[in-house]
Amino acid sequence: MENHSTSSSRQIRICVLWTRLSDYMVACLKVLVERHSVHLTLVYEPAASEAPYAQFDLSFCEHVIASNSKDYGPLMDKLIITGLDAVVMASWHKWSYMQLCRQLRKQGTVVISCFDRQWKGTIKQWVRVISRELFLKPSIDNVWVPGDRQAEFARRLGFPNPLYGFYCANTPRFASTPDIGERPEKFIFIGRLIPEKGIDILLDAYLTYRTRVINPWGLVIAGVGAYEGRVQETEGVEYRGFTQPGELASVFTAGQCFVLPSREEPWGVVLHEATAAGLPIICSRACGAGTWFVRFNVNGYIFDGGADRLAEIMESISNSPEAKIKRMSAESLKLASLWSPELWADTLAAFLRQELAYRGHL
Repeated sequence: MENHSTSSSRQIRICVLWTRLSDYMVACLKVLVERHSVHLTLVYEPAASEAPYAQFDLSFCEHVIASNSKDYGPLMDKLIITGLDAVVMASWHKWSYMQLCRQLRKQGTVVISCFDRQWKGTIKQWVRVISRELFLKPSIDNVWVPGDRQAEFARRLGFPNPLYGFYCANTPRFASTPDIGERPEKFIFIGRLIPEKGIDILLDAYLTYRTRVINPWGLVIAGVGAYEGRVQETEGVEYRGFTQPGELASVFTAGQCFVLPSREEPWGVVLHEATAAGLPIICSRACGAGTWFVRFNVNGYIFDGGADRLAEIMESISNSPEAKIKRMSAESLKLASLWSPELWADTLAAFLRQELAYRGHL
C-alpha cells in the first residue's frame, strides 16, 4: 500500500484507548499504520458474549494491551513517559481513560474523543453540556463523530469543529460481491436480536408481509440475542446465528434488500456494509447512518412507525421490477464509496499533523 506520509515527517506515536474491538475498527487502524508514519499502542477490552468475534490480527500494532481491569495506574505511568503525540479515546465514560488523558494533555499530547450518541436533549445530555468545562474540556482537545446528529451534540459540548466520519465499514470485504440480479429474492437482517434493534418489529412486519403477497421473499437473519427462539420459529426465516467478519460478505449476498428497523441506533455501520455490498436499504429513522447511506426511493426507504409500515415497504420492494432493484443497488454502491478506511486514516492523520505542527511538535 502506498505510504502517504512525507519523507520529512517523523513518525507519530498514537495510543488508542478503546473498549471492544470490531472488524471495521481494526481495518481502519491497520490502514492508518500502513498508510502513514504511525507507531500505534492499542488498549482494549476483550469481546463480549453477544459479539464473540474471533481473535483479530493486531500484529501491525507496536504494543497491544487487552484487559478488563479498571486499574490503569501502571498503564498511565508507562504512557506518560513514552512521549505520546496523540490519544484516540472511545467516548468519555471510562474514568480511568479520562484521568490518563487529563495528565497527558498537560504534557502536550493531543486527545481526540470519539462518540456516536445523537443529540436528543435528554436530562443526562444537558447535564453533560452544563458540566463540560469541568468534566470534558480538561481531558479532550476535540471530538470525532460519525455524522450530523452527533455533531449537534458535539457543538453543544463546546467543540465547534468536530471531525466527521468516525465510523467506517471494512469496505474491501465487499469488493467482489455478485451482481444483485444473481442473488436470491430475500430480505436480510444482521445484528443483535434484542428489542433496541427492532427485531420484533421486523418479525411482525415479515409475517404481515407474507399474507399480502403470493410469492413472498424469504428473510435471512444473522445474530444472537434474546429473540433467537422466535426467529427460528418464524415461517420463511433462514437463521444464520452469529456471523464472523470474514463471513459477512456471504450473508450480505444472500438476498436483495437489507432491513434495519432499530428503535435505538446511534449510527449503524451495518448500513455502510450493506451499501458496500450493493444492497437496497430499508431502515428506521432512528438509524443515524441513514443520513449518509440511504436516499429515499433512490437506494432505499427510511420509515417511521411500526410493523405495518415496514410490511408495506417490504411489499413494495419485492414487487419492484428487476431494473429498479438494479438501479437501487448501483446507487448504494455509489454512496458506500464516499467513505473508506483510507479516507478514515487520512482524516485522522491530517488533523493530528496539523494540530501537532501548530503546537510546534512536528
